[in-house]
Amino acid sequence: MFNIKHILLFLILGVSNGYSQNLILNYSFENINQCPDMVNFGSVDSCIASWEDPTDGTSDCYNTCVAALPFSTIPSHNNGYGYQFPRTGNGYAGIFVYQGASMYREYIHSKLLDSLKQDSCYYMEFYVNKMNMARYAVNLGCYLSNITINNSSGPFFLLNYTPQIEQPNSSMLTDTLNWVRINGVYKANGGEQFITIGNFNNNTTIDTLTVGDTGNNGAYYYVEDVILKLIPNNINVADAGNNQNIIQGDSVQIGNNSLSDAVYSWYPSAGLNDTTLENPIAKPTVTTTYYCIKDACNSQTIDSVTVTVQPNGVENYYNNKNFKIYPNPNNGIFNISHNLNEENYVLEITDITGKVVYHQYFNNMRNTETIIINSLETGFYFVGISDNQKRLLYLTKMSVIN
Repeated sequence: MFNIKHILLFLILGVSNGYSQNLILNYSFENINQCPDMVNFGSVDSCIASWEDPTDGTSDCYNTCVAALPFSTIPSHNNGYGYQFPRTGNGYAGIFVYQGASMYREYIHSKLLDSLKQDSCYYMEFYVNKMNMARYAVNLGCYLSNITINNSSGPFFLLNYTPQIEQPNSSMLTDTLNWVRINGVYKANGGEQFITIGNFNNNTTIDTLTVGDTGNNGAYYYVEDVILKLIPNNINVADAGNNQNIIQGDSVQIGNNSLSDAVYSWYPSAGLNDTTLENPIAKPTVTTTYYCIKDACNSQTIDSVTVTVQPNGVENYYNNKNFKIYPNPNNGIFNISHNLNEENYVLEITDITGKVVYHQYFNNMRNTETIIINSLETGFYFVGISDNQKRLLYLTKMSVIN
């Protein structure tokens, strides 16, 4: 159960993580009531201060203080089924989020330092890692509630709520080596003061991915570093950073964004180590303009940066000056002109989420082509042109106003 002593300690010391206070108590599971032993077997309820399992499930506590207990030692535990070091500090939590035909689920649950304010925007993130010998991968999410949650009556401890922040099914959590960030932005209804992390889908709606044919017949994840912070009203806009020049084969960090203050996405993905990082590493093979989209709940801003690639002293033939799109802005009718000898190109238009909304192959493309797309709604789009070898030759942002 929640311990008022740890809440008061948190109020006195505070948390220095970014520009605003983290509302999660014991966010990295460092404060423990006791070291896991043969009596409590490393349960969250017994060991981790300010956290509990809101059902009769048995969520687990792992900590470096354990010397011999096979279930809770770090890094190797559960008789070899799992192996992971903490992302930070000395401990982390572990939960079963799927168990085959059963609807057994485990969760971790905590009271926030302060209740959320109505219509205010909050940034949420936490990190997960899949246990090595778990046969399935699923998604996880977090649910913010006004009241504490306690369900021990079934079915099999499933909590039937809709999480406000959730990893999409299109990106299953399969990584057993690295800690994977789940993040999002939430506009509060007001009064939310509890957080619950786990999987909230029943066996009919859950999406699973089989990643092995041996081991535990379920999905099990470690959880670390839970952060919930208020996004200030005067938050900065997207900042893709200064244009960069590199030699082919080199890499460079792009972006000049504050850490953990919004949800970021970068386009195109070619050459980026992660399209969701605030400031990713870029290693393009040709000169590329990258676009940074920053979603801060009440506003969405876009900025761009060009990484110019010099192929070992040879002049880069393909560059943005060879193409032109006009007018821009437009109403979905625009022209593409170029001065290259090649005549076969692929035109691809995506929206700011990366969804392809138009695709056309040009065989013997004329020096000027008129494009008519009546289906484009008002908003920003990315227009990319590639050659037959799928090399990106040109990328620009286009505004459509209907």
